[in-house]
Amino acid sequence: MVNLVQNGDFAQQDEYWKTSNPQDVSYPGEHCEIAPPSSISQDVLIDNATNLMLSARMKTDQGFAGSVSLQPHPTGPVTNLDVGGSQAWTIKFAAITVPAGTIKVTVKLEANDGAFGTKGAYFSDVALVQLP
Repeated sequence: MVNLVQNGDFAQQDEYWKTSNPQDVSYPGEHCEIAPPSSISQDVLIDNATNLMLSARMKTDQGFAGSVSLQPHPTGPVTNLDVGGSQAWTIKFAAITVPAGTIKVTVKLEANDGAFGTKGAYFSDVALVQLP
C-alpha cells in the first residue's frame, strides 16, 4: 500500500510539512519533536470518498500529551490518535471512512499539553493508506 503522507518518517526533516511555530519543532533523527502549543500539518488530496487507515508511532515525556488528527475537507468529523504523559513509543491507528465529496484531508501532529516551549511530544512513521 502507498503512503499518501509525504515524508511521514521525517527523513527529509520538515519537507512537505507546514509548521505553526518553527522554533517549537525539531527533527533530530527520523522523528519529529514538538513543544506545546505548536503543530505541523500536511494536506493530502483524496480522489473520491474512500476508506483510509491513519497510523503513527508516538511517544511523550511526563506531563506532555500529543495527538495526530485527520480532518476531511470541505467537511467531516475529525479523527484523533491521542497519547498521554510518559508514554513509550507506541503505534496508534484508526480506520476512517471519509464523507462523499471529500477533496482532501489535513493530517495534523500536535503537542497539546505540557510546558510551553519545551519539546515533549514525539512522532514518527506517520502513514495514511487507502484500504481496499
